[in-house]
Amino acid sequence: MKLRSIALILIIILLLLYIFLPREEINIIVQMEEEEVSGLMKVLTKYERFHFVKFNILNIPFSNHFTRIEEFLKSGKEVDIARVDIKMPNWFKDYVIHDRVVIQAVDCLLLFYNPEIIASPPRTIDEFITYIRTYTIDNQGKRYGEEGFSSNRIKRYAAFVPLNSGWWMSPFFGGEDRDFLSQNLEHDSFIKVANSFKELYQSGLLPDFKDTFYEQMIRRFREGEVAMMLNGPWVIPALKELGQEFRIALIPRGSEGRFSPMGGQQWVMLSDKEVVKKVMNYLASDKVAFELYKYNDTIMPKESVLNNLDNNILAEQLYDGAVKLGKDSDYILYNFFSNDYIEYLNDKMSKEELFDSWKGQVRSLE
Repeated sequence: MKLRSIALILIIILLLLYIFLPREEINIIVQMEEEEVSGLMKVLTKYERFHFVKFNILNIPFSNHFTRIEEFLKSGKEVDIARVDIKMPNWFKDYVIHDRVVIQAVDCLLLFYNPEIIASPPRTIDEFITYIRTYTIDNQGKRYGEEGFSSNRIKRYAAFVPLNSGWWMSPFFGGEDRDFLSQNLEHDSFIKVANSFKELYQSGLLPDFKDTFYEQMIRRFREGEVAMMLNGPWVIPALKELGQEFRIALIPRGSEGRFSPMGGQQWVMLSDKEVVKKVMNYLASDKVAFELYKYNDTIMPKESVLNNLDNNILAEQLYDGAVKLGKDSDYILYNFFSNDYIEYLNDKMSKEELFDSWKGQVRSLE
């Protein structure tokens, strides 16, 4: 009886110690959807139970998040770990403990389509362009090529292609020529793609595009005004929450295969405390990678993880066509498609001038 009492007292003492022993606070800044934050907290709570730490999470907007984090640091607020975009500006690297960077999730563009409109998604770029002509209808229900079709009264577009965005246009140019970001780019392939979308644009078969096209694209897809769009897995939670019917397919192939720009998120360590290093090791583990996939649908680009994701289209796309764009190539794509390509679409630049301009710009990448 005495042994039982002693054991009970010891258990109570241990429980009290566990409850009241101080926990070291670790401050983490993220830019996530609320559902993602909830999933992350489940992962971090498991760590808290056995390591006497307490995580404080601050969720900030994605827009200008590097600058926002810098403002916190300069104000004297302690930030131990941050979740930032893979394309990290050089100036921010001065704040990072450089050997403690962990890729947390990678994304690449996929094809989203409405199965109520399109039964089988296009497999090639040529099919994709044909689908645009086939599935675009005006308010009389007439398709492109039918007598009486009015491109000024479109009821439903087959696809939303933001022609002013290099990120969204690169799958088409890169699919036809894997070297299109280098001096080895192929002239005829480049002109073929450029001209194909110019014809669609001038025929009125693509929605108007703006610099702030993203919200417009999501709205039109959600409301059935657009049957297909290229987007990333980050949009899945929002579509599910709205009850939107959708399917996902691989990016259509070009003659040279698939090309999909890869982006994503990474954890960076902003303090060199030993306890923070241990947390970074935890975040880099396969166990956490699988849990974040389970909670948030995010994928860590580790073969040990990707090889265990059966029938996952994003994992297949990462293997098959994902291309990581650097800060310089990302800017060149943005600059070219926001300016020169728009001039070409509106007959203010010839196809040869367009090709020469692009070749001149990619020279700086080599």
